[in-house]
Amino acid sequence: MYQPYNFEDFLGNIGELDYSEMLQASVREATAAEARLSPGRGGRGINKQYRWIAVEYVRLLKGFIFFLRSSIQPNELSMEEFYCFRPVVEKLVKKGQLKSSVLDLFRS
Repeated sequence: MYQPYNFEDFLGNIGELDYSEMLQASVREATAAEARLSPGRGGRGINKQYRWIAVEYVRLLKGFIFFLRSSIQPNELSMEEFYCFRPVVEKLVKKGQLKSSVLDLFRS
C-alpha cells in the first residue's frame, strides 16, 4: 500500500543515483514537501492526516542532506533513523563517491 512521505521508499527510489543526483533529488524532495506544508495563499496544502508524517519526512530529508554534504551524523536523528541511510551510503562508497571511512559511523 502506498504511504505518502515514506522516507525509506524515497531512499529506495534514489539508491542507484550518483552522489550529485542523489543530493539534488533530496533537496528537490525536501523543498517540495516544505512547500506543501506551507502552501501560501490559495495553494493546496497537505491533508491534515498526513501533516505530522510530512513534518517528520522533511526532518529526515534534511538530516540526509546534511549527512551527504558533511559526512557527519546529524544530531537531530536517532541512531535507528540514521542507520536507514546505510544501504544508500554503501552504494556510494562502492562507486567511489564517498570515502569508505564514512561507513565507520554505522558501526558504533
